[in-house]
Amino acid sequence: MQSFTTLVVDANFSFGGFLESFLETEGHSILRASSAEDALAKTRQFQPDLILLDNDLNGISAVALLPALLMEQASAAIILLAGTPSISEAVEAIKRGAADYLARPVNPQKLKQAIDAQHRLFSFGGKLGQVERRNPGHPETRGDDLEERRKNDDVGGEGG
Repeated sequence: MQSFTTLVVDANFSFGGFLESFLETEGHSILRASSAEDALAKTRQFQPDLILLDNDLNGISAVALLPALLMEQASAAIILLAGTPSISEAVEAIKRGAADYLARPVNPQKLKQAIDAQHRLFSFGGKLGQVERRNPGHPETRGDDLEERRKNDDVGGEGG
């Protein structure tokens, strides 16, 4: 299996330690960050393939951090881990570029399935939807604008 570089971003060292142990047994090279600033710096420097992102980094919302992380590494798959999950946060996270959204404490089997799904997409030449996530803040690549453009394209018909 191909080795992936994974950045674990979590202010809770005990939870991050669990993730590190789990990922190392799966063959990942692990990087660690405990703050938003550290996550951005390590993403810029090391260009990880996968980012596991806790949803609360000492008061900073991980959802708000997603676009900045993707600006540093557009092809990274980001899985947001929510201590207090909500449907509205999950929807917003996906709109802003998260590849997946899982509730904590995370079931190791579900985490493995989510990571394996991203590995499969990566091995097929990149993650599906990467173009839409490349720059989530830009109107040309935001998911809601893309949906509107798709509707407009359909209205015009084939010659349209």
